Amino acid sequence: DFDEEVNVVDALYDPRLPLYIAADYGYRNPNVLLFIQVGVWGDVYIIAEYYRRERDSHQMAQDVLEDPRLGPLSRAATLLYGDPEDPGATATLSEKLRLKPQGNTGGLLTTRIELIRKLMKPGPHELEDGHPEKLPKFWVDRSCVNTIREFSDYRYADSKGEESKQELRENPLKEDDHAPEAFSRFAGGYFHDEKPKRRARSTLATMTTG
Repeated sequence: DFDEEVNVVDALYDPRLPLYIAADYGYRNPNVLLFIQVGVWGDVYIIAEYYRRERDSHQMAQDVLEDPRLGPLSRAATLLYGDPEDPGATATLSEKLRLKPQGNTGGLLTTRIELIRKLMKPGPHELEDGHPEKLPKFWVDRSCVNTIREFSDYRYADSKGEESKQELRENPLKEDDHAPEAFSRFAGGYFHDEKPKRRARSTLATMTTG
């Protein structure tokens, strides 16, 4: 459902709004930090990204603090939405960047995807499709080239050659999914009270993006 022509904008930092950081940890795979703001009408903006391989959590924090753009943003940020499977990395970033770690960032990937899908769905629903004011609530700054690329390529298995079991087709392919994974941590934590109460098997199995 991500459309570069729709979802990519000039999303500048707004000092009037809180700033959050979402994380997906790696090493051989890239470490990803997404700098996120939420507007007064619930629109979610990814305004900047950190995306580097072969960096531990200490090096990642130092990279951010020394970056001329990310450093000031990190000092303005208040909350960290990290991967609960690596509490050590979350603790390091929390300490070095002076962020408060947030909970409810784990659970089913399908549940977190449902929250992202809600943000990408154009609204308000009562307007006809194509109306200039019927828009999604998910936006990415054009400087976030890796995030844009990964969201554009994020997809589900569409043939028996890729995935053969129904259960596996409910989850996206694990290929260059680090920025979407980081954002899903934010979605799960920030929108915790809006999480679906049960899994929607048939719709998740047929969703395609890009």
